[in-house]
Amino acid sequence: MTSVAHLIDTFLNQLESLKRSGNCAPATRTWYADQLKKLRAVAGDVPIGQLRITHLSEVPLTHHFCRAVKKLFAWAADFDLVAANPFRKLQIPRCGERTRTITPDEFQRLLRNSSAPFRRLLVAAMHTLARPGELRLLKWEHVDLDARVIRLKKFKAKDRRRDGVRMRVIALDDVAVKLIRHRLDRRRPEDVYVFESPKKRPWTPNSLRCAMRRARARAGIEKVDGEHVVCYSTRHTAATKAIRNGLGIKHLSHLLGHSRVTTTERYVHMDVGDLVNAVAIATRN
Repeated sequence: MTSVAHLIDTFLNQLESLKRSGNCAPATRTWYADQLKKLRAVAGDVPIGQLRITHLSEVPLTHHFCRAVKKLFAWAADFDLVAANPFRKLQIPRCGERTRTITPDEFQRLLRNSSAPFRRLLVAAMHTLARPGELRLLKWEHVDLDARVIRLKKFKAKDRRRDGVRMRVIALDDVAVKLIRHRLDRRRPEDVYVFESPKKRPWTPNSLRCAMRRARARAGIEKVDGEHVVCYSTRHTAATKAIRNGLGIKHLSHLLGHSRVTTTERYVHMDVGDLVNAVAIATRN
């Protein structure tokens, strides 16, 4: 009988074929591989017909993990690779919302304790408000320094947008322009990606997570309310700073690449000091 590990390999091989044909983003295949390796670790040798939800008792049932497992077995059921989907009724927990931002002192400590390639990506993230995934896969062909923008034809949730936007435009401030121009001056003929890992290869989601974990540990940055600083924290931090600097929520929504302002509002995290400043402005004569 087919094992769980064999089923996972078959699924990932199909994603690899779709990736080669341009019908699956490389990051999608990587994401599923990262999530499903947890299932492989606890139930890889189990025959599919004997798999039960109890086999997941040693794995945290996070939003992302449950999504990946349900997709795997829904796909297997569609192709008659399993007689029944054992996780059809598995509930997907809500994805936890990030509220952690990076203080100026923490950011400087992160920069001091990062490798040069990771430091460049952190600075770019803070000064463009771009998603880490957009920067790690950013190619030179996407950059227009004369216009001070990055143009992406492929971007998150493009197919789900209802506003007709088919191009993601990321604006570059002075710091971002200077950083990318510095990279351009040192570009080798064979270089495709603007931001490379220390191994001179494109960053992967896991290599970014590892780089942040190392920098965070060296900088002595602890959790706040149970939440670590992660790469995506730069986006929340920059969005919150933008509002504090007086940028309107509609303009911020465009900078972040959101189709709805309600999504943008989840990226802004005001504290008590912001409320005190707000009431002073609200009651000013």
